[in-house]
Amino acid sequence: MKKVMKYSVVIPTYGRNDFLVGCLQSIEKQTIKPEDVYVIDNNDNHDYQKSVQEIVHKCSSDKVKFTYKKGLINSGAVARNYGASLVTTELVAFLDDDVVVDIDYYEKIIDIFKTNQSAVGIQGIDRALIESFRINVQEKFMGRIFLAIENFFEHTSITRKKNAEVSPSLAVMHPLPSSDFQVESQWISTCAGVFKKDIFNSIEFPKHFVKYSWNEYVFFSYSIYKKNLGKMIYSSIPKYRNIPTDAGRLPLKDLVYMSEVYDLYIFSELFNRNISDKIIFIKSRIGRFLFYFARMIKRRNFDFGLLKNVIGGFYFAYSNRKEIKKGNLKCYNDKFPLD
Repeated sequence: MKKVMKYSVVIPTYGRNDFLVGCLQSIEKQTIKPEDVYVIDNNDNHDYQKSVQEIVHKCSSDKVKFTYKKGLINSGAVARNYGASLVTTELVAFLDDDVVVDIDYYEKIIDIFKTNQSAVGIQGIDRALIESFRINVQEKFMGRIFLAIENFFEHTSITRKKNAEVSPSLAVMHPLPSSDFQVESQWISTCAGVFKKDIFNSIEFPKHFVKYSWNEYVFFSYSIYKKNLGKMIYSSIPKYRNIPTDAGRLPLKDLVYMSEVYDLYIFSELFNRNISDKIIFIKSRIGRFLFYFARMIKRRNFDFGLLKNVIGGFYFAYSNRKEIKKGNLKCYNDKFPLD
């Protein structure tokens, strides 16, 4: 008799109660049910905490056990480590609170694990990414131009045939969303990624990352790749949907500064080995500035304070680069303290 692979789900949540219900309902409908679902509440507001507890209680059923846990601090990275420590199953599935998974998402993930014994992490594809690529790139000439520019500057993500790598810019590569694929990957998103539980004996999410914990999944999964801890797979077979929302996100200035500080730290830890890496990283910062500038023009919202913040974020990270490269992120925490 074949061993059944069991999994549990960890969902950090912050300020997205309106989306959390749909997330939990999509888990309850899974063709293969999880053993446990841990909702890690990073909210400090008492009313929000009470609301999250009520949602968890209402969604619980005889089919799926949902458990509420108060987060240790407001940190997505710490919440994932904490959630993983509670899991007793072979697999730990991370899920963002604004994501809904297809009814057979985890069944298909488990099928891939069964046929790839050395795999330690697997992710499916976002339906929103597929649709955006079709509407904004395949059906629009200018969309293809913008994609080429984005691929050149590597400031957010890169879309190239069958690659699923991590650039020194920290941009992650996607295979063409319009294609069917199953490829080895250098990264797994915690948006809907699933990992072997025992990987946490060797590695954890960066616990000094706070709040939104920008790019903590890149640090975590690319470290797995760098340390040769096992194979990771990106597949177009399992599908989920990330629902776009600004709820629960940081104010833009806080996020811009965080992105520069955390990216510099990750780059220093995982790359920074040669001049080529450094050029790619610097080029991506230029691309990020141009992205915000182009977005401002497209929306006809001439908020030059945004560009000031972008430049300020660059300068802030550069000014504190010695401490940041050592892993001391106190400069950011002092400027934008936890509530």
